[in-house]
Amino acid sequence: MKKKLRLLACLLLTATLLSACGGGRVTYMGKAEPPAREPADSPIDEIKRPPENTETPEEPEEPEEPEEPEEPEEPEPEPEPEPKPEPKQEDPAPPAPQPEPPAGDPKPDAPKKKGNYSYYIKVNVQANTVTIYKPDADGYYTVPARAMICSTGTATPKSGTYSLPGNHWEWKGLFGDVYGQYATHITGNILFHSVPYTKKGDKGSLEYWEFDKLGTSASMGCIRLQVIDAKWIYDNLYAIQAVQFYSAADPGPLGKPYAPLISGNEQCRGWDPTDPDGNNPWHNQPTTLIVGNYVGKPADAACELAKADGLLPETVSASSDQPKGTVIAQSIAPGDEVEIGTTIVFTVSEGPAEPEPPAPEPPGGEEPDPGPGQDDPPADNVEPEDPEQP
Repeated sequence: MKKKLRLLACLLLTATLLSACGGGRVTYMGKAEPPAREPADSPIDEIKRPPENTETPEEPEEPEEPEEPEEPEEPEPEPEPEPKPEPKQEDPAPPAPQPEPPAGDPKPDAPKKKGNYSYYIKVNVQANTVTIYKPDADGYYTVPARAMICSTGTATPKSGTYSLPGNHWEWKGLFGDVYGQYATHITGNILFHSVPYTKKGDKGSLEYWEFDKLGTSASMGCIRLQVIDAKWIYDNLYAIQAVQFYSAADPGPLGKPYAPLISGNEQCRGWDPTDPDGNNPWHNQPTTLIVGNYVGKPADAACELAKADGLLPETVSASSDQPKGTVIAQSIAPGDEVEIGTTIVFTVSEGPAEPEPPAPEPPGGEEPDPGPGQDDPPADNVEPEDPEQP
C-alpha cells in the first residue's frame, strides 16, 4: 500500500513540473531552440491519472475463533468374541544338571606334599595314637603307612602343625632324672622318645610299669613310643615334612596298635619287647600263645587277663540271663594257639532282659480273699517280720 502512495505522489509532482514549464521557451545550454512542437490533442492535465485511493484501508478482520468440534458419538461397543482355549503346552524338559565347579582345594583335609619330603605325621592326642601318611598320586598325604601306640600328657599340644627342627639323639636326658632312647625334637620341650629308662645307655633299665601305660595319657607332655617306633622316626627325621596334633575319638584309619603288658614277666620286663638289639631277652620268648577260657569272668578282669596273656581284647554287648558285665562268649575258643597281639572279642552281658508286663486283669474287680483254707498254715506258725532298723 505504501508503494502505491509513493508512486502516486511522484506522478503528481511530475505533472506539476510539466505544467509550470509549458508557458515559455527554454534555452538548452546556448543552443537554438528546438522546433516548436505541435500541441497535443489533449492537454497534459488530461492525462489520465490513476484515481486516488481515498478509501481508508480496512482494518484486518480478527480471525474468527474456530468452533469447537462436536464430540463424536461413541459407537456402541461390539460384543467381545469369546476367547478360544489355547492349546495346552507340554512342560519343557528340565535342564540338564550343570557340573559343579571344582573346589579350590580338592582335598582340603589332606596336606600337600612339599619338596623332597616323603612322610607326614598326625598325633591323635585323645586316642593316644600316631599315624604316618605317605603322599598319593596327586601329591596329598592321604595314604596311611604306619600306626603307632603312644602315651601323651598334660603339656602335649592339642592342635597345631610343626616342622621338625632336625635335632635327634640316641639317648636324651628327660625330666625326673630318667633317659629316653631315640629322641626326636618336635617343639619346645616336646619330644618323640621311648618309654623312660633309669640308666643312660642301659637298655635293661626300662621303667616297665610305665611301658604298661602305653595307649593312655601318662607322660608330662612328650610322646612316648615303643622303641621300634621311636627308632623309625629317629631314622626318617629328614624325610618327615611336619607333625600335626589333633584330638578325636577315632584313633585313625589304621586303628590303635597293640602293646603287650610286660610287668608280669620278671625275666624280660627290663627290656622293651620291640627293641631290635640282639641281646633283647624278649627275642627268645615264644611268639605264639594258647588262648585261655575267659567266659564267666567279669569283663574288666577278663580284659586284663587277656592283655597279660598277650591278646588284644575288645568287647561287645548283648542281653543275657548272666549278671551285667559278665563275659558270656569269646571269639577265639579256649586252647587255640594264636600269635601274640591277636585281637579277641568278648561278648559281655547287659543283664537279664526286662520281664514282660503282666496281662490285664479281667473286668469285674478282684475276687475276694476266701480266707485261710485247710492247707494254709495256722497264723501262730507265721514268723513275725523284723522291725525296720533306724
